[in-house]
Amino acid sequence: MILVCARADADWTTRGSSFDRTCAKCGWHVMVAVSSQRFLKKRPETPILCEQCWLALGGLGPEDEVRLPDKPEAVAEEIRGAVPNNWSKRN
Repeated sequence: MILVCARADADWTTRGSSFDRTCAKCGWHVMVAVSSQRFLKKRPETPILCEQCWLALGGLGPEDEVRLPDKPEAVAEEIRGAVPNNWSKRN
């Protein structure tokens, strides 16, 4: 299991995202939404990949399973509340 996160320099972010984690492959800072923060508290050993590294590794394979880090309605609410990413220029 891995957690795929947007890079910290993305144009948009969700409220409450943290930017203190890095991609396990390239070391770039990623943004971790609140739902993913809760997921990582329960499973702190989960490696994090930025979306570029995940895609470079081949992305989703036929045997892979996609799961949300929280209930679908919680993730949808985060996405609906997306705001411009003021952190993006700091990385």
